[in-house]
Amino acid sequence: METRRRNAWLLRRAGFGGSASELDLPTNELFERLVDPDRQGVPAAIDPWDDALLAAAGGINGSQPTPEARRHAADGWLAHMIATPRPLEERLTWIWHDHFATSIDKVKSPVLMVSHLRTIQRHAMGSFPALVKAMTIDPAMLIWLDGRTSTAASPNENYGRELLELFTVGLGAHTERDVQAAARALTGWRLQPPANEAVLQRRLHDDAPQVLLGRIGVHDVDTVVDAVCSAPGCAPFVTRSLAGHLLGPAAAADEGFIARLAADFRRGGLEIRPLVRALLAAGLERRDTAVVEAPVPWLVRAQRMTSAQLGVTVRMAGLTACGQVPLRPPDVGGWPVHTTWLSSSSVVARASLAATVAAAAPPDGAARDAARRGDFDGLAAALGRADGFGTATLAALRSLPEEVGRLALALTAPDQVVI
Repeated sequence: METRRRNAWLLRRAGFGGSASELDLPTNELFERLVDPDRQGVPAAIDPWDDALLAAAGGINGSQPTPEARRHAADGWLAHMIATPRPLEERLTWIWHDHFATSIDKVKSPVLMVSHLRTIQRHAMGSFPALVKAMTIDPAMLIWLDGRTSTAASPNENYGRELLELFTVGLGAHTERDVQAAARALTGWRLQPPANEAVLQRRLHDDAPQVLLGRIGVHDVDTVVDAVCSAPGCAPFVTRSLAGHLLGPAAAADEGFIARLAADFRRGGLEIRPLVRALLAAGLERRDTAVVEAPVPWLVRAQRMTSAQLGVTVRMAGLTACGQVPLRPPDVGGWPVHTTWLSSSSVVARASLAATVAAAAPPDGAARDAARRGDFDGLAAALGRADGFGTATLAALRSLPEEVGRLALALTAPDQVVI
């Protein structure tokens, strides 16, 4: 039972759930397959986007993208999360998308937003400084935080401020002068048509040496990234952020725990994979606390475990009602967390979406079949629970006469939403 409990935790926090058979794997084997899929021979994930459809969609420079292309950009990623053989990599991509929150509502271009996601995917488990550099000159980010209009004569401070406040060191670890220094060092970037590639126009760039977080001589992207990632506050800030996502708020608030992991993270050159490995290992030793799963990862897990197939319009409408759609964070701070998703409107919307998932689940699939037979232990296992449902959930399930209702309730019970 302990192996099944540990595996169930890993499959929920380090991915998007798993099958009943995965609960019985040796935990070390499952752990390594998730954390280091290349070494375990896990096949590469297949890119889910149709570039031709995205390119025909319009976007920046005054045109509006077609609704079809906007849906494809977001729903293609959802389909990828559901199907990927490398769920931890995609979980980290989702976490970094929230960390470096960027929205298609301002960027407009599905092409640039998909390029943004592909960049995050490449760096999600790699070097944090490389990820920061890639985000700094990412075309979607240059639009989102107005970097493409920032010049030596008129520096725009939006990206410099968020780079420090939200992306690397956090509130209280920098000053207004640091924001101004970063902004000046990052001036002059433009998007060059027709591909809208990021290029530095030196006549618009302020190359005068700046002082950023105590680092002298900062004047361009490389020196900005080096300064912020070398700052004492960077490793603890990033460690705390990932701990909150993977382990929950209590671990993120444990200063001693964060300091120990951050020291290793810094000594390792801010490589993300070893930090994620250490966090998940701590979670297996019960350093975690329960978290309320947000609608997107919850839906991905529900579809992975039930094999339900949803059309793009249905899926996007359901998530819109729930208040969370990929590529559309509410602001640069990303989405709300934890108990926010227990509001009455969110709970009702999730229940409606769960009913849609349950109805779409194949009748001969493990989850729906168990629901039909009243095999609630089997249903729990099909949904990735190692120790069955709680007493209240079981009582509610027994009160329902038919399989779709049972499965829908199981998907939205506290056992499946508070993980």
